[in-house]
Amino acid sequence: MKDILGVRRLNAVLVPKDLTFDQKNARKETASLNLEATTDDPELLKRFITGDETWIYCFDSETTQQASEWRFENEPRPKKARKAPSKVKVMLTVFFDYQGIIHHEFQQGSTITADSYLGVLKRLREAIRQKRPELWKSKSWILHHDNAPAHTALKISKFLQDHSTSGRKFQSIEEIKVESKAMKAIPKTDYQRCFTDWKKRRLLNKYSLKTRKFIGNTSMDPTLAFCMANMARVQRGDLVLDPFVGSGSLLVAAALWGGHVWGTDLDFLMLHGKDGNSLDTNVAIVGLKLDSNIVEYVCGTAKPTRYAQKKRAPDESILTNLRQYKLESQYLDVLVADSTLTELWMPGLTVDSIITDRKTHTYPFTKVFLINFILRQV
Repeated sequence: MKDILGVRRLNAVLVPKDLTFDQKNARKETASLNLEATTDDPELLKRFITGDETWIYCFDSETTQQASEWRFENEPRPKKARKAPSKVKVMLTVFFDYQGIIHHEFQQGSTITADSYLGVLKRLREAIRQKRPELWKSKSWILHHDNAPAHTALKISKFLQDHSTSGRKFQSIEEIKVESKAMKAIPKTDYQRCFTDWKKRRLLNKYSLKTRKFIGNTSMDPTLAFCMANMARVQRGDLVLDPFVGSGSLLVAAALWGGHVWGTDLDFLMLHGKDGNSLDTNVAIVGLKLDSNIVEYVCGTAKPTRYAQKKRAPDESILTNLRQYKLESQYLDVLVADSTLTELWMPGLTVDSIITDRKTHTYPFTKVFLINFILRQV
């Protein structure tokens, strides 16, 4: 595997949480907004006060790699005594800004709760008043902590609001009206960008996979599909090919950009939106005795991917997707074929764009032969 195919076996990387695409996109947008805010106000980060908690034990256990030793070939392995869990541990809470530590304290014998964290915040405010008087007077400091249950409890949110730690607190309606005059200083471009972002969100919602008629396990997210079509500079009237078309997500994006779309794929069932039972019936008609394993090997699997959907609808196909978005006029055709075979393409054929999300590879000769044989019979 390593010498011939050039692949290697890697251990999985442990992450706190496996985020979905939407969650990753939300974090990216938040990070972009924060970066933009720090660009507009270089002093912004100097007003941040961040903090967290961690358990401190009476010893730090060594990993197996840290306890390794150099030994000669005939020498035994080094031994490492297993340490029992520490009976002495303490919770350390630290808050700091760009100048250094503002407040820290130790809590022994219990975890952080909403009541205990409320006391921590009260002591933190006093520490800020003493050590950061300029931030305290201007009330411009920004508290940054994670979304642990103790940090997001109702009593914590109310405490932060009552003490002007979260946002600004106005004393009268007149004060609100006076401060609202700042809206007139917002440039016209910011309003235009707001409506542009609104339009983009509506576009993504319209073409969401959740409402699309025909999808598969590998259907590309609309955001990424639109980005790829945009990078390919698809224009109205262009001829666009996806040689590994699958369920046609890239064809939808390219058609929306005005291109005339077509594609190829070896997966017969996926290309025509059929499940394994449909092909079994056709194979039985021509008298071929193929079990389900051969059918799956030859023509792939196109089982429904939506929860509780047992069977695909008769009209599920790539053409149905384009018809759903009124892009049927941009659809040319899809072909069950191996796009890596040079005999497939007519000499002199040119296209404006080739958009795909899979690596080029050659299928085994046996598989291609069986596909061609079955398709000729069916």
